[in-house]
Amino acid sequence: MIFPAPSFVDFFAGSGLVTQGVRHACEPVWSNDICAKKAAIYLANHGDGHFHPGSIEHVRGAEIPKGDIVWASFPCQA
Repeated sequence: MIFPAPSFVDFFAGSGLVTQGVRHACEPVWSNDICAKKAAIYLANHGDGHFHPGSIEHVRGAEIPKGDIVWASFPCQA
């Protein structure tokens, strides 16, 4: 029996290093970051179907799809 890949939610995704590391085993369903430069890198590498640019202050829980795994990277400063 083949099981679907676990779904993955990524807060403070930055340029997508966590998504890059787990994409062989997980399907990203929602990611975000506030930094436009990092968002551009994320989008170039992982597509825009699940990325939501902007401040986490404007995100409402009901807008985020359920994920099997939910990850929040520590917000960093460039």
